[in-house]
Amino acid sequence: ALFIQAGIGIWQFLTQSDIAWKWLGMALHSPAQLGTVVVEGAENGGRWLRAYGGMSHTNILGGVLAIGVLILMGVIVNYGFKKKNFSLFSLISYLLLFTFITSLFFTFSRGAWLSLLVGLFVWFVFNYFQGNKSVSRKLSKVTLFVLMLVIILSGIFSDLVSTRLSGGGGLEARSNTERVQSLGEAWGVITKNPLLGAGVGNYTLALQQEHPDRSVWGYQPVHNAFLLVWAEIGFIGSFFFVSILAWIAAILYQRRDHQGLAILASLLVILVFEHWIWSLHFGMLFFWFVLGMIYKSGKIRKRNVGS
Repeated sequence: ALFIQAGIGIWQFLTQSDIAWKWLGMALHSPAQLGTVVVEGAENGGRWLRAYGGMSHTNILGGVLAIGVLILMGVIVNYGFKKKNFSLFSLISYLLLFTFITSLFFTFSRGAWLSLLVGLFVWFVFNYFQGNKSVSRKLSKVTLFVLMLVIILSGIFSDLVSTRLSGGGGLEARSNTERVQSLGEAWGVITKNPLLGAGVGNYTLALQQEHPDRSVWGYQPVHNAFLLVWAEIGFIGSFFFVSILAWIAAILYQRRDHQGLAILASLLVILVFEHWIWSLHFGMLFFWFVLGMIYKSGKIRKRNVGS
């Protein structure tokens, strides 16, 4: 499924075009149309369409692909290196990894890039302190492949990468300003009802009551899922939400499931910089699916090792 999404994203960026398909709920995205998520070139200022895939936003595709890359790298590390010779399994695995990384790069989602980096960092750190040199060597080889691919893509599209990393340009400055402003607005909603919140799905309604003179598109969820959870279900609800994450982290650490901890760390970065995991139906399904997957898969691996 991610391979299809990633492939669509690569095609969108390379052709700078898109198609609308009502049967799959895909809207048309044109770089010439205001409201479309684009990246501006640092030198010529041109508008480049970022990869959407079949998602409603480029950051969603980026976040999903970041988690998908960590899962796929775990598959390669755990199974791919057991093959003595280059096999069909290895070919397919690295083809998928190439597609995922390329599409993730074309989303130009800084949060998704950081999410993957933090996940890999956590994975390497835990392997190092646990003295798991075999896994570290295998993970290093796969990471080297990813790094080489990113360096090549960064060299080709250095103008666009420079814009995203430096925060220069009108669009980047406006995006950063709106994100910072939304943090203050979220705190204003939280202080109105800190214990019980405004109600699930009522954040933008509460924001409209605070700022009634804005245009309708000016009411957006805060780009921080933790603050959004607090604003909607209060301190009591957010306490249980964070407790679930801490409980999962403690279980993964106890099992020494380093890949699971890496995926959880990557997920936490997305929660810090995005709201779609809590505000959108797809995000909710994806979030709880990933939590259930890393909990159950680690349990199965431990049982298999014990037997």
